[in-house]
Amino acid sequence: MKTLADNYSDEKTIDLVAECFDYAVNFCKTDGDDFWNYLVISGIAKQLEDGNPKFVLGHSAVEIVNMVFDKLNIPSDNTDYVAFERSPEYWAGWALAQYQIKSEQSYKKLHSLVGFSELIGMYQTLHEAPIEKFFDKMNKRTANQQIGLKRQRERMGLSQSSLSRISGISLKTIQAYEQGQKDLKRAKLETLNLFADILACEIEDLF
Repeated sequence: MKTLADNYSDEKTIDLVAECFDYAVNFCKTDGDDFWNYLVISGIAKQLEDGNPKFVLGHSAVEIVNMVFDKLNIPSDNTDYVAFERSPEYWAGWALAQYQIKSEQSYKKLHSLVGFSELIGMYQTLHEAPIEKFFDKMNKRTANQQIGLKRQRERMGLSQSSLSRISGISLKTIQAYEQGQKDLKRAKLETLNLFADILACEIEDLF
């Protein structure tokens, strides 16, 4: 059960993520999708999702955005930041942070599910709706995400039958993996290495 301190830290994190996107896009003139990438790649998103009180309570949005830029050696100008009203970028960050806390999925995972421009595209219809509407939309994305094996197979232009023929793994087994009927993570290492070699990807890309 979350304590009052945990709830306070969550609220601060939500506001902080919202302000970071608002500041980066509207004051630093950074493309929203680019900043979403930077936030994840820099490792700062991990700090935010961990909700480390020293990090969350000890930094402003301006400091965090500039920390992201510094880590990636991206030139930036320190700009005064005052959020007079909630911009679409603020809302997108605010909704994203709430979903991350509720779902307990990593920002890295969420980054693979939705681009920032897509979040902005949801603003018009969802910003005045209950946050649960946004949660429902994100839950559907998570549920519909393709198994990595299928995604990598299609990237290589292979059918299930072709992959079966090349790998020697039965078509029925490949179908079961792709449909989630069998857990690919429980496959033998030699099977995973075989798939990764044929599909020219890393083993983790199969999941």
